[in-house]
Amino acid sequence: LATDEVEFLGFRINARGVQPTQDKVKANMVLRDQQYQHRQQLFTTHGLPEVMVSDNAAAFTSNEFQNFMISNGIRHVTIAPYHPASNGQGERMVQTMKKALQRR
Repeated sequence: LATDEVEFLGFRINARGVQPTQDKVKANMVLRDQQYQHRQQLFTTHGLPEVMVSDNAAAFTSNEFQNFMISNGIRHVTIAPYHPASNGQGERMVQTMKKALQRR
């Protein structure tokens, strides 16, 4: 770091603005690669769906995820915000998993 720079939470702050440090950039690249590999493994095991229904969480609306869906020919449908009943099957699965984990 130069004398006119400060590092805070993985970002270098100086007169030019805020930039991520090299370590943070490397960590983000590794994380993205791991997420991509996880999706590939999941879809390799179960096959590619024609349509995926999800909520509007950031994980599902990111450019990276949208590009993954487009490149694999998967149509992505998002449910109405604040209306979990639109994704009843998914919500039921979450409820079932929570109950199973509470029993342990």
